[in-house]
Amino acid sequence: MPTQPWHPAVDDPQLSTRRRVLVALKILGEAPAQQLAERLRLTPMGVRRHLNALEEEGLVSHYSVRHGQGRPKHIYHLTAKAQAAFEQRYAALSVELLRYIQEEFGEEVIQHLFERRAQRRIADAMPYLEGLPLQERVARLATILDQEGYLAEWHPNDHSLILCEHHCAIQDVAKAFPQACASEMTFIQSVLGDVEVEREEHIVSGVSCCAYRIRPRTKRRPAEQ
Repeated sequence: MPTQPWHPAVDDPQLSTRRRVLVALKILGEAPAQQLAERLRLTPMGVRRHLNALEEEGLVSHYSVRHGQGRPKHIYHLTAKAQAAFEQRYAALSVELLRYIQEEFGEEVIQHLFERRAQRRIADAMPYLEGLPLQERVARLATILDQEGYLAEWHPNDHSLILCEHHCAIQDVAKAFPQACASEMTFIQSVLGDVEVEREEHIVSGVSCCAYRIRPRTKRRPAEQ
């Protein structure tokens, strides 16, 4: 039996064996199949079968070590994808800290912080978008947003373009601070340049995506004399 304390989830019969393997690796950091088998009270062959399946899913990886003339031993560990599967509290912490700032220093400071975030994102994105035709700018913007975790895509629609964010990477913050959504509009409008941007769908209102309609800005004719 291990000398260190173990989380009850390791032995929870309500959890799948694969989940128990993940929890054990989370606690150990890394381990060979034999050690996992002993702790989980499974056969080494059974544990290896689950480890192989978890590797195929991208949740577990391994490296090999060799001692003497024997066969190399595989040492298993969690991937970044698996680490993300364990509950994170970053969003709640962000909201909590922003509320403290709001209470201590007022709304103006919150507004300034989101404006700073928008300006940083604009500076990062502009080198990839400047000088391109509108459709290509929107396509590259969708790629940038997708890389930021917004599950973004775009498509043409009549005489306009639709940019959709199917996931809000800062949804909990956006629900608590509308300045976050205003900052998103500032970012999109600024990097796309001289266009009209209208938000038609909004995740925080309960729909499944944030949808933006993008049109070339209409040039007004000079008033007739």
